[in-house]
Amino acid sequence: MTKNAIGTDRKTLQPKTDMCPTWCVKHDGYDQGTPDEGLIHYGQERKAAGYHVRLRRDDLVRVRRPGRARVWLQDEELTRQQAAGLATLLATAATDLAG
Repeated sequence: MTKNAIGTDRKTLQPKTDMCPTWCVKHDGYDQGTPDEGLIHYGQERKAAGYHVRLRRDDLVRVRRPGRARVWLQDEELTRQQAAGLATLLATAATDLAG
């Protein structure tokens, strides 16, 4: 058993690697104070032009329910559709600059 910040015993959360997305490079466990223990999957952080982007997914471990993967741009959470739309918009703007 490990102790949390206030000294209460709790189970150590072990990553469930069979739930791991292929892009996961790091795990963090969390306990929301309820029966819902979670596991956060992080993708590799990528940086360009002063911005950083990474994938993240929060899973509920006990019920073995994977969460929805999101793209994080800086501290903004984007859906796949939002990220794809932004990528298209940026590519179009960059192409317009070149023309």
